[in-house]
Amino acid sequence: MREEQEDADSCAIYPAYFGHGATFVMLEQNRVTRVEIKDATLTTPAGIGIGSTVAQLKKVYGARLKAERPYDNGPQDWSYYLWSKSGNGIRFDASNGRIHTIYAGNKAIRYYEGCY
Repeated sequence: MREEQEDADSCAIYPAYFGHGATFVMLEQNRVTRVEIKDATLTTPAGIGIGSTVAQLKKVYGARLKAERPYDNGPQDWSYYLWSKSGNGIRFDASNGRIHTIYAGNKAIRYYEGCY
């Protein structure tokens, strides 16, 4: 188990064993709310994955992306959100112009501190 709060029913993050093991699943109240991907072999249907450039990301998703700077990180760190009308979305985290983590799920993709 990667991370778990004291109340096991409230929120936990578990490794998912496929690909190269760099994928995690968040459960809140025993429901999957987020998938975290760091495995370079997995991509979106549009071909965006770990190692893709921010320029490629913007070319594929364009104006639908919403950019934010997480916390007080340096100017090289950005999060890019792509939301659906249903309230689910994808978050792409990038440093120095390259995607290093992808999150998919509901509002839980906004959590920067794991289960918080």
